[in-house]
Amino acid sequence: MAQINSVEIKNVPEYIEVGNNDTPISVEVKITFHKIDIKLEMAYILDVIIYDIHGPLDVLVVLANWKDTKVIPISQGRKDKYLGFAKVELEANKEVETLDIPISLKLGKLAENDSHILRRLDVFATLTPAVGRCSKWSAQFESFLLH
Repeated sequence: MAQINSVEIKNVPEYIEVGNNDTPISVEVKITFHKIDIKLEMAYILDVIIYDIHGPLDVLVVLANWKDTKVIPISQGRKDKYLGFAKVELEANKEVETLDIPISLKLGKLAENDSHILRRLDVFATLTPAVGRCSKWSAQFESFLLH
């Protein structure tokens, strides 16, 4: 099983102009692969999700399902704002892999409940192996009750 060693936001400007709808940033993710992963050339999908934090961090529930992985936030107060994501397919072929992932965000776009002073960005990364757990909800179905 692989291990995410670090996740770091790079290139975030100190000042963001209000109305700027295209702020390029990058996220550096360092991963260590197990010897068995390397031997099997295990395929993985890395999901990187960026949030603007509005108080205590939301608890994230990960429903791993390869390319259809879902990350569902559960608010601990004010709901954190989802800003963007990236999805990267990779293969374990060396012990340590460092990825530099470019992402474009709309950091200057403000909503009514946003802070008009600063952004507090956090990145969540989850790595899903080709062989592992997968999860999925069914589509909703409604039935009417007869009285």
